[in-house]
Amino acid sequence: MKKLFILGTVLFSTSIFSAGNMGGMMQGGKMDNKPMMQGMQCQCPMMEAGGKGMMTSKMMTPEMKKDMQMQKIAIQEKELELSKALAQDKIDWAKVEQLNRDIAHIRATNETKMMQMHYEMMQNPGPLYEEKVN
Repeated sequence: MKKLFILGTVLFSTSIFSAGNMGGMMQGGKMDNKPMMQGMQCQCPMMEAGGKGMMTSKMMTPEMKKDMQMQKIAIQEKELELSKALAQDKIDWAKVEQLNRDIAHIRATNETKMMQMHYEMMQNPGPLYEEKVN
């Protein structure tokens, strides 16, 4: 009887504890409205605009936006080809592998470009960053 009581108490306390903590970071997936984030000022323009990543639309030139959009479309086209290849009765695994490699190459190229832009921005912050700091 003692063992059953102890087991019940442990299960009950565990479920109460987990239910109380689920309302923290799990709801909405955002930290903006949490008390620990209130009142904090972001001095880095790359981290502003709702935390959407390193580059915001304000920081990207029209050429960069167009290039990113074209590469996004290219990835979507490759993913559609991949879906079609996988939906066939006899799957050509060489084609599937090549499509996966193509998608990975496009994504890696994008990631490298973003890293280069980030590095250049940190080396030469420019007026946008200086306005935020001062």
